[in-house]
Amino acid sequence: MGNETIRWYCIKNNGEVIGVVLEFLIRKELSHPNLTELHIVTTMSERKYKVVALDHGCIELLGGLGTLEEITRDVSSSFRQNDGPCVFYNINSFYQPMENMHNGMVDNIFNFNR
Repeated sequence: MGNETIRWYCIKNNGEVIGVVLEFLIRKELSHPNLTELHIVTTMSERKYKVVALDHGCIELLGGLGTLEEITRDVSSSFRQNDGPCVFYNINSFYQPMENMHNGMVDNIFNFNR
C-alpha cells in the first residue's frame, strides 16, 4: 500500500516513476500501468543490477525479507554507485530495531579498534 501511494502521488504530480519488474510478474499483470519507464527483466540478479544502475538514491518503505535484502544492498558502501541519499520511511518505529543494530555494530567496531 505504501509503495502504491507513493507511485500514485508521483505520477499524479508529473514525477518520474521507473519500474524494474520480473517478466513472470508482467504475465500475471502485476505491474503499474502508468510508469514513466518500465524495464522487464528475467532474473532477480538482473533486476538487482538494473535497480542499482538506475539508482539516484533510495527510500526504504515497510517490507519483508526481500526489502531487508535490498536495504542491506542499498546502504552498503561496496554496492552504492552514487552519492544519493538513502532514507528509511520509519512509520511507527518499524525500522528502530535495524537502527539499534546498526548503532551497536558501529559502537562495537570502533571499540574493537581502540
